[in-house]
Amino acid sequence: MSSAQTNGITIEYDTFGDATSPAVLLILGLGAQMTSWDPGFCEAIADRGYHVIIFDNRDVGLSTWLDDASGSDLSEILTGGVAPAYTFAHMAADAAGLLDALGISSAHIVGVSMGG
Repeated sequence: MSSAQTNGITIEYDTFGDATSPAVLLILGLGAQMTSWDPGFCEAIADRGYHVIIFDNRDVGLSTWLDDASGSDLSEILTGGVAPAYTFAHMAADAAGLLDALGISSAHIVGVSMGG
């Protein structure tokens, strides 16, 4: 695994396949760590000629945790009682920033749950 700096945070990521092949960015849902992707699945995509990238979103796994960004818990944020410390736009910018850090100008995006 490796890490990249983007948007003021560290994103932990891993790759499969040839870095010169077309990229596929796999994005998981809320709270799911990149290790939830089956390595065999990632390798099967890579074996079909793609460069597969998986990563931990902010506040997940080995990426930056923003523990002090909000004094609220998830239930308060989900019920609208308090504003979140960041939005989906921030998370999308993190994914784009990771691709930028890797020198990738375009990628196929595959998402699960919130990552979709």
